[in-house]
This record gives sequence, C-alpha cells and structure tokens, in this order.
Amino acid sequence: MANDIGKAMARLKHRDIRIRRRAVRTLFEHDDPSVLEAFKPLLDDEDAWFVSKALDAYRTWGVISGGQAIEVLLTHRNLDVRRAGANLLAPLGQQGVALALTALTDEDSVVQRKAARALLGASEASVAERLVHHENDAVRIIGMGHPSVSEETLQKGLKDPSETVRHAALSSVFQREMSVQMEALVPFLEAGQQSVPILMWAAEHEPDRLADLTGHLKPRT
Repeated sequence: MANDIGKAMARLKHRDIRIRRRAVRTLFEHDDPSVLEAFKPLLDDEDAWFVSKALDAYRTWGVISGGQAIEVLLTHRNLDVRRAGANLLAPLGQQGVALALTALTDEDSVVQRKAARALLGASEASVAERLVHHENDAVRIIGMGHPSVSEETLQKGLKDPSETVRHAALSSVFQREMSVQMEALVPFLEAGQQSVPILMWAAEHEPDRLADLTGHLKPRT
C-alpha cells in the first residue's frame, strides 16, 4: 500500500495527463491524509481539473492535517482557493482562531465574512471587539451576535452607520433582555423599523413608557 501511494505521488508530476489523473484517483482511493502535501503544487496547475482535485484533497484531509494545511489555502493568490480555505476555519475550532483573525484582513469580503463566522466559536472578548469594529458591515453584523460582545458595545451598535448592523445589535439586545435607554429605540420607531419587537420589549420591561414610544411610530401612508 505504501509503495502504491509513493508511486502515485511521484506520478502527479508526470508529463502524461492521463497518468497524472490516474495518480490523483489512486491517492483518493487510499484515503491517507499524509498525501495532502503532494496536492499543494496542483493548486497552481493550469488545468482546472487538477486544481479542483487539489481543493477536494484539502477539504478531505485539511482539517485533520491542522492549521498549517489551511494556511496554505488562505495565503494563496487564487481567490477561489482562499475562499475554500475560509470554509475550513470553523471546523478547525480553536486551532483556527489565529488564522481567522488574519483572514479578516483579506481583500475579499466573502473570505472576511467566513472568517468572522468561524470566530463566533472563540470565547475571547477581544475577538468580538475585532469583529464589531471591522470596516465590513457584514462582519460587524456577525460581531453583534458574538456571545462575548459586551453590552456597552451593543449599545453603541444601535447607532452604527449601517442600518443592518443596527438591527443586528438590537436583536442581540432583545435576546439578552438588556436594559436600554428608550431614546435609543426612538430612531427605529420613527423609521418604521422593528416596531413590533420594540413595543413588545417595552411592554415587558418599561410598561410606563409604552405610551411615549407609540407616539414615535411612523404613520402609515
């Protein structure tokens, strides 16, 4: 078996494309994570078939092989390869936290978003702060739902420049049943946004202010 794997790995560099493809199939049949390194050069192959098979290999054995294998994908010049790497950050768990934090600086918003989702599993408050202060609205939205984001940060999130981020912050405020200044809710009501959840929250937590809040409801046209 080991001899077959060794021969197949050597044949990945063969000039005959049929032999190379047969070698790829042989390696997948043996299902041995130790062969992953042999697929690394195929990420740069001119033939899309070999690139796709290399990505399949990383999807199959990358997490088992550890963070260094996923880093190969995340630092690649090809966007599709980096996105494939970002998809594997969450399964890495704690091993992937440092990589995901680095991936937040990728120029591609999709990679950033996937990295942010992976970081939802990190318990550090500093990670949550990185997310909620990111320039990408989509990343900040994810950050507002991070378990370790502080109540103070959520309060500030209610005034974020992005409407969708403000909504995400408000949703977290309600989920945590936080205390919040009624004045912070008025802009949502005046814009006709989240009116029902706000009034339900007020009825439970600030019933004496409910009448005041309803006065700010955006009139129906």
